[in-house]
Amino acid sequence: MKLREAPFSQYYRRFCVFMLQDSFRDSLQDFPGFAEAGGVLTYAYVDPEAGLTFEVMAMAARQDTGFLFAGTNPDVRVMLRADSVTEADCFFFADSDGSLFGRYRDKIVALKGYLAPEEKEATRHLQYPDRFRDLLFPDRVHIVLKQDGKNTEDSMAELLAANDAVLIGELLREPEQPFGFHEKEAVTLVPCLSETGEACLLANLNPDKWLTREELKDGTLLKAGIAAFKKEESEENFFELMLLLRDSSVLLPCLTELGEEDKKQMAAAVKKAGGDPEKLLGQTFSNLGPIRLIPDTLEREKKTYLPVFTAREETGSYGEHLFMVEKPFTDAVALARFHKKKVSGIVINPFTDPYVLPVSLYTTVEESRSRIRETAAD
Repeated sequence: MKLREAPFSQYYRRFCVFMLQDSFRDSLQDFPGFAEAGGVLTYAYVDPEAGLTFEVMAMAARQDTGFLFAGTNPDVRVMLRADSVTEADCFFFADSDGSLFGRYRDKIVALKGYLAPEEKEATRHLQYPDRFRDLLFPDRVHIVLKQDGKNTEDSMAELLAANDAVLIGELLREPEQPFGFHEKEAVTLVPCLSETGEACLLANLNPDKWLTREELKDGTLLKAGIAAFKKEESEENFFELMLLLRDSSVLLPCLTELGEEDKKQMAAAVKKAGGDPEKLLGQTFSNLGPIRLIPDTLEREKKTYLPVFTAREETGSYGEHLFMVEKPFTDAVALARFHKKKVSGIVINPFTDPYVLPVSLYTTVEESRSRIRETAAD
């Protein structure tokens, strides 16, 4: 098999053997076993600047039952870019027992810095986008732009995130027609058939229903969107929920943490009251320094979630002793992503009609297009 014939998800972050070619043979002379080898063992990854790359692990000698791999050279690093091995015969190894990883561990661990953010990394393991990928830069996919009243248009997008059969991509060039979308804007991509009956990734650019902040303010629309999606997990309901989350604000429950000066002030007051805090009830204290607000978390089945609420009445007794801060939902996403605890998702209305937004959909929400207008559309 040639590299250009193989699906990207089959060999990404796996071991690949390429039979030697004149285009890269001379660069491998410092590896043990070079003289006897007919191939080279590599490990596939994506360099964000140079694209698809194969890190050389060791020389490979072909035998009747497979390949014999030599030791590596820890002092030499050789990278084969995809364009140099496109026509080379290649063989892929799943390394199900981990033996190859064990032998060449140091070289593979050194490639950890090339991993993409979690949401983007997930798109690289999906099979269905493979036929649309650029060979040299596999995060880039060929797409079709569609909008009612205009011709379909071929374009390119950089994959950012994925959920089931839905991809989020960033346009890599300015559309030729006035779609209302521009280079570097995010679009939703779904597998579809083109007008000629060929498989494609379609970006439906038909305009959405505009919303005002006033319409979203009480959380009713977001709550209804969650209920609709839970009732029927259709593509239409999914898109609508992601868009509502993109533009909605939510209540974020926070714990308060006093500064050192205020802690000393309270400790002194309790001591003065004979060590009985209840004697301080009804007294007024002014804070001497800033008070930190720390977002609360919930534990469910040994996983940690960031709770948010569409309205105060959704908090129940839980919210009686917490400080509620109104924040755009996208701010809650940022808090969850960088929380000191490993947060598994954001749970909306956890005590009434809960919906969990998993980590894999953070980017989908963030990159969705805002429908906010200061006044409602006519």
